[in-house]
Amino acid sequence: MPFECWFLRWMRHYTKSRFGDWFMPRATHLGDYGALWIAMALVMLFFRRTRRPAVQMLLTLAVESLLCNTLLKPLIGRPRPYELSSKVRPLIDPPTDRSFPSGHTASSIAAAMSLWLAGSPLWKAALPAALLIAWSRMYICVHFVTDILGGIGAGLLSAVMGDALMRFITRDNKK
Repeated sequence: MPFECWFLRWMRHYTKSRFGDWFMPRATHLGDYGALWIAMALVMLFFRRTRRPAVQMLLTLAVESLLCNTLLKPLIGRPRPYELSSKVRPLIDPPTDRSFPSGHTASSIAAAMSLWLAGSPLWKAALPAALLIAWSRMYICVHFVTDILGGIGAGLLSAVMGDALMRFITRDNKK
């Protein structure tokens, strides 16, 4: 982990800016509790064309929450960067849960990929937002790069599981 603390400080040194220090905490809060993705799915429920992808996204987010918050974070119990190095200072109030995997990243990637798997063109807008949220978690110094990579993996797995669950529920095994 000394390498990861060094990398976080290095990355911060070369990417920080006044605008970034203002913007990234706001960007990261878009991912709090999956609120952006849940709100998006709720709006999508109002339209017939987007109803099925919305349900699939909500199923995927439920899978992701169980996987990350109930299983992986407590099981792995990895400390956050600022808990391991006094040279790493977060730009937001320090989260109190464990670090691996990044839940913001996992829910964001899960939402974007569930839209892609459901055949919705909205994934094209969701993926850049998801990647911004993932990057912001390192920029504000609350996650290591491996937490982000773990979040990406957990998000992809959740999206595949959400897709399978949707096909099981609707008995649509044509994919």
